[in-house]
Amino acid sequence: MKYSPDGGRISIRAYRWDDMLSIDIKDEGLGIPKESLLHLFQKFYRVDNSDRRRIGGTGLGLAIVDEVIKSHGGYVTVFSNYGHGSTFTISLPRVTQKEVGLNNDGQSRKLSYDIMVIEDDNNFGGTAQI
Repeated sequence: MKYSPDGGRISIRAYRWDDMLSIDIKDEGLGIPKESLLHLFQKFYRVDNSDRRRIGGTGLGLAIVDEVIKSHGGYVTVFSNYGHGSTFTISLPRVTQKEVGLNNDGQSRKLSYDIMVIEDDNNFGGTAQI
């Protein structure tokens, strides 16, 4: 939303690819110049372009995303068409219920996951439905 200042459409698609769960986040925003793609996940890197400087930020967001996804055994890729938007793909190893031992009754204990997303930046101003 932040890089789609004219209210372009943002789509999210989740799908299975081999043993990975992949999530595409596609926008119709500003896009990223080709020469910036190699530096995009570096800490404090900001695309040096006057139309982006008015959009706040520290250049840490994508570096943090990359680090968190890597720590979970995944990876992030990006495809961008400058001036027409970008698609970021997050890929994580698929996890199904995993046995982690037996409980006191001798029954199998399964590992479960809870996911919580918290965002307090009012600039995003929208809601997501999953």
